[in-house]
Amino acid sequence: MAPYRWFAVNYRIGGPKLRPTNSAVDWNMLTSSGWLSFPKIISGRIDDAVRPNPDASECLRIVARGQHIGRWRVPRKNYPPGRSGYLEWYRYQRDCQAMRLGKLMAASGYGAKDIERVWSLIKKKRLRVDAGAQMLDGVICVTFLEHYLHGFMTRVDEDKLASILAKNWKRMSERGHKYALQLNLPEGVPQPLKRGLNVLDAPNAAPSASKH
Repeated sequence: MAPYRWFAVNYRIGGPKLRPTNSAVDWNMLTSSGWLSFPKIISGRIDDAVRPNPDASECLRIVARGQHIGRWRVPRKNYPPGRSGYLEWYRYQRDCQAMRLGKLMAASGYGAKDIERVWSLIKKKRLRVDAGAQMLDGVICVTFLEHYLHGFMTRVDEDKLASILAKNWKRMSERGHKYALQLNLPEGVPQPLKRGLNVLDAPNAAPSASKH
């Protein structure tokens, strides 16, 4: 890792990390401060989970730190409600975040090859065959379970919870499963997870496409 350019792009992405002590504080910050600070918390935690892995490349860490950069500029409410509106907003945000990271990387001394790699990771291209993209996707799932599941469970019905849990579980590797099973998850998780997996594994089940 080239120290100067890494610290330069890290500073440009957002500087010091915010580290609240629990998920309840996170959701309070979301409602009181909007999306400006909350994505920094998420990205910081994803980077914390990626960093100790010896296989985590410099580009992967840049995506972990910057995948929510500037997300507050276009609120979700600007798009129609429902899944189609969400996906339209999500894809727009993904493309903008890839463009912003590319500009910050170029200003920090990175070349076209590294920038293209970051674009590929943030857009989850070749997810089924790209080990780096799979690692990032698994870490995102584990970060959700570890820090945000408690609050999420209070805001959705049982069927939605079962579906989200199962789709996240399917996206995770065996290593991710082992880590998740060591977490202090709510008591009400195993049953809806099992029910959701049964639905996904049933014939003619819709393909998994969960997003956070």
